[in-house]
Amino acid sequence: MNGETVVLSQDHNRIMRAVKRKSRLWHGAFHLCGIILLAAALLWPLVSKQKLDLVTEAFRLVKAEIGQYRAREKLLVMLRTKNLTVSQAMDVCDTIMAQKEIPVSMALALFETESNFNPDAVSKEGARGLGQLHGVTAKAYAGDSKIKVHDPITNVRGSLQYLADLKNDYGKWPEALRSYNGGPSNRHNKSLDGYVKTVLARAEKYQKELE
Repeated sequence: MNGETVVLSQDHNRIMRAVKRKSRLWHGAFHLCGIILLAAALLWPLVSKQKLDLVTEAFRLVKAEIGQYRAREKLLVMLRTKNLTVSQAMDVCDTIMAQKEIPVSMALALFETESNFNPDAVSKEGARGLGQLHGVTAKAYAGDSKIKVHDPITNVRGSLQYLADLKNDYGKWPEALRSYNGGPSNRHNKSLDGYVKTVLARAEKYQKELE
């Protein structure tokens, strides 16, 4: 067990160094684009409006890319403190970042509340994985196989898509979260508001940590 811990720690340090190197490279590119944009602004009389627009757009794209890398770095560091291996943390990080419907803070709050970030979690009712998918919901969003339901990528993707569908259907987080926890027939069930408050409070906490 001690040997496995050392290996995971070494992998973690290596991955973090690689992520930080990429972040520094993009940071340098960001400053370079800033210098180019400033030079273009100073040479306004000599530069056509079309060319300046291209430089401005390039600057915006690079800035957005740097923002994504920084957000991914923060999320990955955070996930490495959870009950996940290095590879699981990376898979969960990439899967959360790839989807755009559920805020990262809400995704983290959901998985902490449902399973405490344990991909092997199984409830008394048979709900499985990080998002505790169960029954027809598990089949619809993760497939029939128990192995698939426990797979972090499949479970995270399916759980977040299910929550996104509920949010789109009902429009508000309380109804969507009650439905996620107790099924759509319970979306107005006030007895589930303890669950709702817990998820929303944790989402707020994670949002502050990610800023």
